[in-house]
Amino acid sequence: FKDGIYPTEKYISVAGSCVSDPAFYKIKKGMIISDILKDQIIDDQSMLISGDVWMDKKDSWELPLFCKN
Repeated sequence: FKDGIYPTEKYISVAGSCVSDPAFYKIKKGMIISDILKDQIIDDQSMLISGDVWMDKKDSWELPLFCKN
């Protein structure tokens, strides 16, 4: 905020044995999770954790990232 610019981009990691190509992504806040992962082959038994594993929050693949329910 010191420059008067609101940051709209964020870096995320997609990792784990359930994805075909673990990677870091630079995304716009609010992107739909399934759009970010469209080029990944994802195991049917996988789950999405938004935040960290201690939050115990499972999200939908069709929600925007950083969306508060």
